[in-house]
Amino acid sequence: MLRSKAKLWFLTLISVSMITSAPCYSKNKQEVIYTTTELAPYFYKEDGIYKGLNKDLIDLLSKESGYKINVTLRPWARVQKVLERGDSNFSFMLKSPEREEIFNFSKEYIGQDGSYFFTLIEEQLAYDGNLDQLSNFSIGIHPTLNYGQRMNEAIKSRLLKDLHYANSNEDLVKLLVHKRVKLIAGLKYSTSYIARQKGVADQLRFLTPPINISNVYIAYSKKPENKKLKEDFDKIIPKLRQDGAFIEIYKRYTSITDK
Repeated sequence: MLRSKAKLWFLTLISVSMITSAPCYSKNKQEVIYTTTELAPYFYKEDGIYKGLNKDLIDLLSKESGYKINVTLRPWARVQKVLERGDSNFSFMLKSPEREEIFNFSKEYIGQDGSYFFTLIEEQLAYDGNLDQLSNFSIGIHPTLNYGQRMNEAIKSRLLKDLHYANSNEDLVKLLVHKRVKLIAGLKYSTSYIARQKGVADQLRFLTPPINISNVYIAYSKKPENKKLKEDFDKIIPKLRQDGAFIEIYKRYTSITDK
């Protein structure tokens, strides 16, 4: 009888010990889905491992919030459809009135992306944002990239008239490195990544101010279950902006110097 009681006491003690020593997870520790498209340097695979600016951003958000973030990759048009249906919880994108009808956006932006003029380090070009200063130079552009109203009007009015069209960002960098143009107009992070991959990043610099700059926000599906996720992320975004955590991530993907 005593032996049975002792055994029962021992098993109870072990059970309590196991419960109290188990990992303590936050109530926010749940899985959510982030959907994006595979595009360097934002989210891409290298040596079998996914890397990129957006990958670093979601890793930071996961660490600070306690959410486990699973990633699904889709073509960009599908990313928006998947999010609209609620098959994904969130993505990163630029805000517009049309998109605000479809998605809920974070209160504050998490970063910025935009297009810039790039030239060779050796070129001494005077530029303070006035496009008239570049009117006599040859410029490489991408035909499908939206450079913003000011640049688009300068192209349409032929203020910028010596234009060379490239079918890809890689071709834009080639135009500049081979000195077929004085300048190229491209996305800051994409151009920096391509230049680094081709080993020519130290030959290029980007001119400031930018041609066009846009804020990047977190876009959420409007399904009710995402309300808590948005609230939790909205709490940590100001801290990550103020302590420079977001800025440090963006800096990793800019290997070309500014003016």
